[in-house]
Amino acid sequence: MLNEFRRHQAGAHLERGRKLERAGRYDEAMSEFKEAVEADPSYAAAHNALGHHYRRKGLLTKAIEEFRMAVNLAQDYESYYNLGKTLFDLERHKEARDAFQRCLDLIPGDPSARYELACAHYGLGEYAEALREMDGLAKLYPDDWELPYVLGNCYLRLGKYGEAEGQFRQALSLVTAEEDRWSVHDALVMAQRSQEFGSADQLNAKARFYRDYGVIYLGTGHDDGLRIPEYFLYNFAYQDVAITLRRFQRLAEAFEWSFDALVSVDQESSPLAFALSEMLDIPVRDIDDLREDDFALLVFGIGRTPELFQVTMERLPEVALSFGLSVCWLKQGEILPDVVGVTTPEESSLPWRRISPLSRQHTPDEQEGGRAIVLKPPYEDTRGPEEIAQDILQALDNLPDESNWHEQVRYYTYDHVRLRFFEG
Repeated sequence: MLNEFRRHQAGAHLERGRKLERAGRYDEAMSEFKEAVEADPSYAAAHNALGHHYRRKGLLTKAIEEFRMAVNLAQDYESYYNLGKTLFDLERHKEARDAFQRCLDLIPGDPSARYELACAHYGLGEYAEALREMDGLAKLYPDDWELPYVLGNCYLRLGKYGEAEGQFRQALSLVTAEEDRWSVHDALVMAQRSQEFGSADQLNAKARFYRDYGVIYLGTGHDDGLRIPEYFLYNFAYQDVAITLRRFQRLAEAFEWSFDALVSVDQESSPLAFALSEMLDIPVRDIDDLREDDFALLVFGIGRTPELFQVTMERLPEVALSFGLSVCWLKQGEILPDVVGVTTPEESSLPWRRISPLSRQHTPDEQEGGRAIVLKPPYEDTRGPEEIAQDILQALDNLPDESNWHEQVRYYTYDHVRLRFFEG
């Protein structure tokens, strides 16, 4: 009798909560669902309802607790599905996979569970398994653009680039929302770029950044501009800066870029801007002085966080190109300038400003397998940016021509031409 009374109380709270939920009064609904759980802790439906609201609020750990309780009580499809979705939100793909498999044990062939199971396989790097689940669904739902899109990504990760391109083309023919269309388009172009290379295992940094992002990757003083290693960090000397700028200049001439103005992202980057200003014969301007029809070049030295770069790009005219000497933010996001010198997981430094307490610099010997290290203390040049730019230009004057510079230019003008800034 007592159990029946508690279930009746819990059911009343649950029904009130659902009515409040339909009215958009979510906080009040959550209070009712909590009351339902307190009234009858063995009521799986109340735990599921409360878990949904925790998930809505981003309280994923709490949501998982409620959904696990529901699973233990009911062992039903709904509880396993809710648990799997929330585990997937937390990128706990193995546990999510197991939950969706239990859904299919209960309702064999269920399309929603098959789709989520495929995504969990994908998150675990089990691309062949994801492909198997997704392929069957695509045949059942030929008008759903997401299915060929996920299929394309599976093929892409398996190195089957032609098949990936076909799936992305199918997705592109079905997608309607503009934001989704750009996601599919980017994936399609990546599949096309991938077909320009052999084994993915053999790609160096230059090839990978072209394939994955469509950006130009120049390298610097400890590479030949074509075979570019992974740099842990890079403390630029003036000669290194000059080499990267010379490579930029060669490409600017080859592409016949005719900039109207050059903009520096921050004060630290100003010497780069003034050096490029003389090299390319274009004026340095403040961003607020640009005209709407200007073709602007945005320059930065050391990119530490993507936010400043992104905000500055949003203020530029519609037609603009960006160049960064060193990008150190890849852990925080995938936004990149159109032209990159190098990327490093640790913060690099410029010859006129070293901010690390003790900077570790690779030497040519170390790049070849040795252990030579140069340690440099913090330093900041107090001269004005135009004076510092003269040191860059002097280093540039003393540079011999790189013997392979024609090959470096050909790499992007003939061999690998699907560059991001040419799209659209």
